[in-house]
Amino acid sequence: MLNEPGNVFAAGMLVGKENQASAVCSDYGQRLLEAVQETPEINDFRIRCPGKFRSICFLHLSFAIDVPLDLFHEFNSSDRIGNVLSAGQMFSRSRRHNRGGLQSLPLTPGLLEKLIYLMTMLENTRGFQAEGVFRKTGSLTQQRTVTEALLHPDFDCTTFAWTDFSPHELAGALKSIISHLTQPLLTSALTPLFLEAARLWGCEAGGGGGREDMSPMDLLAYGKQVKSLRLLVQLLPAVNRSLLKQLLRLLGLVLEHVMQNRMTGVALGTVFGPIFVPSVFGEAINDPHCKDSNNFKKGCQEAILLATRLIELNDKLFLLPITLLEDIRHNAKEPLRPEAKKRQEDKDTSRCSPYRWSRRSRRSSSPLQTSVRFASLSSVSASVTSLQTPPPPGAVIRDVSSTTPSTATSTNNNGRRQKAVHGVAIFGYSLDLADKPGVLHLPEVLRAGRFH
Repeated sequence: MLNEPGNVFAAGMLVGKENQASAVCSDYGQRLLEAVQETPEINDFRIRCPGKFRSICFLHLSFAIDVPLDLFHEFNSSDRIGNVLSAGQMFSRSRRHNRGGLQSLPLTPGLLEKLIYLMTMLENTRGFQAEGVFRKTGSLTQQRTVTEALLHPDFDCTTFAWTDFSPHELAGALKSIISHLTQPLLTSALTPLFLEAARLWGCEAGGGGGREDMSPMDLLAYGKQVKSLRLLVQLLPAVNRSLLKQLLRLLGLVLEHVMQNRMTGVALGTVFGPIFVPSVFGEAINDPHCKDSNNFKKGCQEAILLATRLIELNDKLFLLPITLLEDIRHNAKEPLRPEAKKRQEDKDTSRCSPYRWSRRSRRSSSPLQTSVRFASLSSVSASVTSLQTPPPPGAVIRDVSSTTPSTATSTNNNGRRQKAVHGVAIFGYSLDLADKPGVLHLPEVLRAGRFH
């Protein structure tokens, strides 16, 4: 009996900490969702410093999902483009079922312009209201005619008889061309990261309910997912990003008129899952027995979830996260003056070592700056036990008493500055991940940190 007041007090303290932890998660989830429209300033930085722009996006992306270090090198390499096939070959049985090989259509600015015009015609004729649009195929002969016309080098969008074809045939031609691109619309390199982002929030696509109905942990996971998808979209090539934006705009109109066309978000996701993630479904075509495997079923569900989520987010997907905007502004500095750049080049070329030559670009470029800060250790942080994991293996852990805005630079034993993701405070510790092979894995406890 004497211990009852103490028990009540302890229980009250525990409830208070849990409430505080919930508030922290909710606040952080809301911060992750903060985003703005792209400004001319950001677009100028993207064009002027494409490498830095991608590096900043990858840096922020690594706070939510695991980003393989090899991807940085692969992303800068040019994609191989296969030979373009005729529309007749595209619709042949062998071609339609050979999903494992290289795709045949490079996404050029000219093809992008034609596809955008096709989608504009579907909007202007209100083809998005047709029942079963994108699900029903219409006449394959008519669909082939549209495809052949679009792929002809002398095709004129303004004189083509668009009204001679049904919305289903126009939509079918659009799907066929996109599904036969040399690279998937989300690119082969980034598709695995898109799928990993889709796994961050496991709520069934199209399940309904708004953000106000989410638990703090669901809001946190949803915020990570949305921010990850926004960053990944920014990493897409310009033509892919433009096509995806116009396609999602059209699918958004389809979704708005679900009462007329009977195409829900999940129905559209089921149709476009194989188009966004062709690798998952290509395995089933090459090996029919794998359709019964759990891995295949799981892969299909994830592809459909990803497609549905992209369609539901629509134009919100192309907003820039606030934290990304801040870091871009920090890094959008004037380039070196010509005389300073010449001195730097002379200094670099005066060294004969091939090793030094390979590091020339790293020495002549300025380091990345980030203003990301994290909250210090507190009883509230300790309450979020589900988000805590030990530091990654191989990380160099240093005790730090205070934290300053981290930068993407580090200093090795010889005092030489080098690019790396480091100096991020994690509950009283900082990680130096410079030149570590494998996956740049930032622990969950870091991902749960709060921006100041």
